[in-house]
Amino acid sequence: MVCEFNKHFASQTVILPDSAQNTFGTLIGNWLQANNMSRSELVKMDNIAFEKEFVVYSNDQIEARYILTHTLMSKLLHLKKKSKHPLYVSFLDGNIYMAIEYNKDLFEPSVFHSLLKYKIAMQYIQTLHLALGIVGELQLNQKLWSKR
Repeated sequence: MVCEFNKHFASQTVILPDSAQNTFGTLIGNWLQANNMSRSELVKMDNIAFEKEFVVYSNDQIEARYILTHTLMSKLLHLKKKSKHPLYVSFLDGNIYMAIEYNKDLFEPSVFHSLLKYKIAMQYIQTLHLALGIVGELQLNQKLWSKR
């Protein structure tokens, strides 16, 4: 999903699932994150729950904190918990890019199952509801800040 973000920024900020800390523990995970040569500078956030689930990289520490308010971090945590899948977010060129990792095609009906079955139809409805709810959940449809 790509949406225009409601704050002006010039930096590039990437939020990834925190797989290093979850796999290797805090000490080794932090070291691996800080020494990731393929990413920008590691940004440590002051929200412990957010830090446990996500890792943030940015080329501007101050702007990353400007973008990632406590409210936005809480909403991203809630969205991850609601989707029950890894969540990827980036902020680039005034836009927010979001991806939720699934191991199947979400919007392609299976040729092996009928959509007339209640359970299969409800899975598609829940997926669509989640996708449409992201904009409302993150309030991306509201002009909260004046963009210059």
